[in-house]
Amino acid sequence: MAYTLHKIQNRKRITLLDVSMAVCGVILLFTPARIPGALLLLTAIFGVLTKRPDVFIIGDDGITWRALRKKFYPWSSVNQVILKDGMLTIDLMNNTLIQSEVQTPHLTSSEADFNQYCRQRKEAVNQ
Repeated sequence: MAYTLHKIQNRKRITLLDVSMAVCGVILLFTPARIPGALLLLTAIFGVLTKRPDVFIIGDDGITWRALRKKFYPWSSVNQVILKDGMLTIDLMNNTLIQSEVQTPHLTSSEADFNQYCRQRKEAVNQ
């Protein structure tokens, strides 16, 4: 069983600034000012990529956090996982705390079932 939780996103995915920077960058690529055009285009692409919503996938082997880059935390490196009132809290063994407000429409079971599943996965690794 795997749970997928999406971070609540308050920003628009693509803004007018991103589009205008990309258009200006493409236009400048065909002029002698190629380097500023390439920089504008790369900045626009990076701006769109950073606005992607984060996704947390909690599975049998660990927790995958898809943000700007994909991070995987095996259950052996996780101290505790709690979902309460739409706030996901992941406490790692290296004193790192990850908190994110998540949407739970894909969560077919209750928060108590989710927390129990995470406790069971953690206990299975500790044995």
